[in-house]
Amino acid sequence: YSQFMDAMLGPGNFVSVPKDELDLNFYEPDVDGTIDLVFSTAAYRLHTWVTSKIELYNEDHELTNELKLRDVFHQPMTILENDNFDCIIRGLCLQKLGKFDNKFTQEMTEFLFSRFDENFGLDIVALNIQRGRDHQIQGYTFYKKHCGFGSTWSWSDLENLLDKEDIHKLQHLYESVDDIDLYVGGFLEKPNRGTSLGPTLECLVSQQFQKLKTGDRFFYTNPGQFTLQQLEEIKQQSLASILCWEADDPHKIRVQPNVFKLPRDNNQLKSCSEYRMLNIEA
Repeated sequence: YSQFMDAMLGPGNFVSVPKDELDLNFYEPDVDGTIDLVFSTAAYRLHTWVTSKIELYNEDHELTNELKLRDVFHQPMTILENDNFDCIIRGLCLQKLGKFDNKFTQEMTEFLFSRFDENFGLDIVALNIQRGRDHQIQGYTFYKKHCGFGSTWSWSDLENLLDKEDIHKLQHLYESVDDIDLYVGGFLEKPNRGTSLGPTLECLVSQQFQKLKTGDRFFYTNPGQFTLQQLEEIKQQSLASILCWEADDPHKIRVQPNVFKLPRDNNQLKSCSEYRMLNIEA
């Protein structure tokens, strides 16, 4: 609820929990904290971010190997071979995320869950579209209006969120503008500045994470869940520290404090010894 929310939804979003504040009561008894069907079925299936390979980096942060997704879907033990586990941890912190757009890697659209003796697999986009229809979630224009981006009476009403070329393609694919699947329309939107999502999906994802926070009486910052000493200890942790202490050899790992952003001048790589291990005794 700190670094990840800021990376996904942009700074200044209303969902993040302040890193430096401790005893905060977010609980609202009237909020339903369960998972919305539209979130699990379409809005949070962000497979456009997935790249075609897993990059492995050595101790000097040199790219030493690349694993195609199709070659590891059913062979998880590959990550334990040689020094792969720690090389993958470095790769997770250095490899760029795929762009938010309607382009999906063939590893996910042609070879999803393919087996080593088969030259084909499933198609994640087709599965996600069909899943939305099986669950009978509303179309894209319904959620566009739900999120405050106006009613859609004609194809031209999409021009505030979609490119004209994409709208033209949709006109040849769907009989009516209201038939557009949420999964299709959502990934055709242009991302908001400073965020990693298009406006409608950002709206739906933000709403869900806000509900998960305010509808949970056991949320970790709520009074009575942890002592101030325990909260201080928890707040010292980040995904960087977790990755460090799960590595095979933490002494050979360096990661940046915010692993959701690439290493930069204000986010430089640090040795794992500089990250505080969780004090369980607290």
